[in-house]
Amino acid sequence: MINIKEINERYYKLMAEHLFERWKEEIPNIENRYLENKEEIDNNLIDIFDKLCKEASKLQKEGDKGKTKYIHFSYLRTSIIHNTCRYRIDIYDKKWYVDEIECVKYWEPNFIYKSLFHHMEDIKEDIKKQSKRVKPMVLEKVKLYEGEKYNILTKEYIKELIPKLVKTKGYKEMDKDEEILIMAGEYIDKSEVIYEGRK
Repeated sequence: MINIKEINERYYKLMAEHLFERWKEEIPNIENRYLENKEEIDNNLIDIFDKLCKEASKLQKEGDKGKTKYIHFSYLRTSIIHNTCRYRIDIYDKKWYVDEIECVKYWEPNFIYKSLFHHMEDIKEDIKKQSKRVKPMVLEKVKLYEGEKYNILTKEYIKELIPKLVKTKGYKEMDKDEEILIMAGEYIDKSEVIYEGRK
């Protein structure tokens, strides 16, 4: 989590005026983008998830991986510095983070984060118009801080799609533990359970 106090007080007021509450205005735009491309957006994550589960099944059949216990969606927040946002999706057996056999795919929910990147371009233009100088490092901190808000929206989207994810062929055929947890958070860091299932 980015501490807003790390951002120099000299720039805080400027950022607050131009950005900190603007994400709320973007929610209808995100919803519209989603509704206009719902099938494509949903199918993109469903397909990635299905392929990941099939990859886990293959590793299980080869004796390299145990029964699936955890599926973890990780927000790779530093990826937004480069105007993209990647989520890492891992499948772990009961050993969780010490599961040595990697089974991972990546997903980019750009329909959500497009709004953040658009806002950052706007604020750069506003700063230029006001002839103010802001260090790139400060803008990066602001972008990371704002990204946390879009991460919350993304997590809600994943939760809503879970009923479809657990109906995929790959998930159904994958060898699972008695209890399976789908989690969302940061990579090998704090996370929350967003789905609990039983074999």
